[in-house]
Amino acid sequence: KGGVGKSSTVINLAGHLSDEGLSVRVIDLDNQASCSQFWLGSEKVESLRPDATIEAAFRSGKLIDHDTEFERVKVVPSHLGMVIEKGATLPRLAADVDVCLVDTPPDLLSPAVRAALLASDFVVSPLDPEAFGSQSIVSVQRALHDVGVMHNSNLRFLGFLLNRKERLSIHSAIEDVLRRLHGQLVFDTVIPSLAAFKEAAATRKPITHYQNKGKAADCIRALSDEVFARMEQFRKVAA
Repeated sequence: KGGVGKSSTVINLAGHLSDEGLSVRVIDLDNQASCSQFWLGSEKVESLRPDATIEAAFRSGKLIDHDTEFERVKVVPSHLGMVIEKGATLPRLAADVDVCLVDTPPDLLSPAVRAALLASDFVVSPLDPEAFGSQSIVSVQRALHDVGVMHNSNLRFLGFLLNRKERLSIHSAIEDVLRRLHGQLVFDTVIPSLAAFKEAAATRKPITHYQNKGKAADCIRALSDEVFARMEQFRKVAA
């Protein structure tokens, strides 16, 4: 679903992980190119030729990294109006970096989403605490099952992330229902709707670079810790 904070989650996690000394590759598979424009600026993204974007990976298997102003973050950008053919696949994403984060389009039936699931090890699905947002859960689970069972046995679902939660009774009620229905599949960490996130986005900075101290940055750090803890749980089971 669009508007649930997929791009902002990728951006803020990338910023924090680079602060921790990890090398991060961000891959933008959304043809709106919002994540690409954040890291590289609208003017540069609009001037990119397709063979300097993620399209090169689909055509030739080569990831074209672009440096950002953040030392350990590089991005493989999308471009506006990009079209990915059905059945397209991606090369190995994180062979030469510590972490690769993939931003996907909102359409679960998109070839880009399928390509991302085929190439990934772990999935986080952001949700906004609205009725329509929670309705997408079944579609997410079906897509994960279809790809994971049939084509990518390494794929693991880390959980649903409640994003942009406001201090509204309906948001609290939906969170309660989601936790009762889906239990541990819902992250303990909740990302609230805070002005600091919007201000950071407006300045094209991850939240930990815009305002390192404060609730917003603390939430991203908590999310990062929980993501890695959940990953480690899967690795222990596999071992």
